[in-house]
Amino acid sequence: MTQGNKVMMQATNVRFKTGDVVSTVLKNVAKEKHVAVAYQGGGGTTYIRGISGLFEFDRGSGSGWLYSVNNKFPGFSSGKYKVKNGDHIQWLYTENLGKDRDAPQVSQR
Repeated sequence: MTQGNKVMMQATNVRFKTGDVVSTVLKNVAKEKHVAVAYQGGGGTTYIRGISGLFEFDRGSGSGWLYSVNNKFPGFSSGKYKVKNGDHIQWLYTENLGKDRDAPQVSQR
């Protein structure tokens, strides 16, 4: 996870169960590393609101958390993306609806 260029949690290899989704992996790793994660919804509608005290809208109306898998932004809830062996997951904080992260543009919530 990064905030700007600041790394908030180092890369780590994790075990996961068949059928686990990105948001579940984040919550499990964060719990293990004692990093707070705030979210709303569940299952396929899980929305990550904050990680390690940094929340959506903290840096303006276009700020919040994005995730990428293997350097691609899926563009849908992390509660829907099923993790596969070897996936490289990153959580990135955006201050401009993802434009500052070269993410595909989606409408604001």
